[in-house]
Amino acid sequence: MKTFYKHTDNTQRGTVLLLVIVITGLLAALSSSFTDSIDNQIDTQRDEGQALRAEFAAESGWEFAQRQLLLDPNWSGTASVVTLLDGMTKFDINTVIDDSGAYSETAHNITVDGIYSTGISKLGGTIQVTSGDGGTSEVGLIFLGENLKLIQSNVMCDMLVTDLQGKVDDWKFDACGVGFYAAGGASSDGSTLFNNSVVDGLLFRYKTNTEYQDLGEEVLITQNAQAPAWDFASLTTPGTGKTIINYIGVEISELYTEDTVIITAAEGETIDISDCEFKGGLIVICPTDFDLRDDSYNLLDLNNDVIIGGGTGGFEDNIGLIAPGCEIQAKWDGAQVTGFSVFNQAKNVKDSTFTGQTVIVKDCKKIHSTNFYYDAQVAENLPSFISFGVPGGFAENLSMYEDFN
Repeated sequence: MKTFYKHTDNTQRGTVLLLVIVITGLLAALSSSFTDSIDNQIDTQRDEGQALRAEFAAESGWEFAQRQLLLDPNWSGTASVVTLLDGMTKFDINTVIDDSGAYSETAHNITVDGIYSTGISKLGGTIQVTSGDGGTSEVGLIFLGENLKLIQSNVMCDMLVTDLQGKVDDWKFDACGVGFYAAGGASSDGSTLFNNSVVDGLLFRYKTNTEYQDLGEEVLITQNAQAPAWDFASLTTPGTGKTIINYIGVEISELYTEDTVIITAAEGETIDISDCEFKGGLIVICPTDFDLRDDSYNLLDLNNDVIIGGGTGGFEDNIGLIAPGCEIQAKWDGAQVTGFSVFNQAKNVKDSTFTGQTVIVKDCKKIHSTNFYYDAQVAENLPSFISFGVPGGFAENLSMYEDFN
């Protein structure tokens, strides 16, 4: 006799429960796998995004290195990691002069680490810097302002005039006193007048439809000029070769010294100097928040055959008249200046001589019966607190590679 087993409700419920457990397990496994996959994709995209940003950071560092080498062929790289404004993007640069003998002119071997969060990109290669077409590294008189007036004067060297607006990178300081270059220059096209004056050399200009004089060749350039960069932070610390004067309105007269004379004065003060000889050069300090395009911080009045620079007794060599915040005038017997010189404006300079390299930052209201000469020894050996770039130079990438190690 056959025996039949009857499926009870309990048996059916057990079977359904088992199926539910199996299906739930499968769904959980699939969900976990899907979640891991999504997390992996997010991590991958995040890593790829950070790597891409790091690559951009390395490329930015490479461009930065080219710019710095144009300003200073002896630049050895960033002293530490440079962090950009977003706080996440960084680069670190090292550069050394190539000594392999493979290149006829000086070349620099460069490595750049681009960093973004945990992403790192490395670039390396060789850059060669050329000072500029037509010898612009040897410009003796550099005018970076808006209006220039030369009367019966001789520029016995190459000269640059920035006769278009916005063609100068000005040197500025941030709130922490850190210097940087920013787009600047005159706010409008300038007026450049050579009245019975000549440039016995190349005259570099920006205007395409203007010629200024007949004697020398005129060369059209387009690349922005750079104002001199300076750092006066430690100059007022007493030391050998310095004579430091806090000017309080009393004329400096008949002072003869081999030292470098360093003057501080309140804003708006006229500094009167008469019949003096500062063989170590003259520096007039201006504050870090001074804007090169503002009115001058001080007026410097030189009278009765003032002699500045040319000696060896100063705290550094090749210091001429360094006063980026000053408008100068020398209308009685003029001034004789030797070394690197920079001043904000020329008000009325007459019967003077500048030898070395001279930069006028803002305006030249009138320079009369004055001679300018270039001295390569000065231009190639600037004081340590001055760095200076000139237009027309370019950097060429001789080789470039990406480092995956």
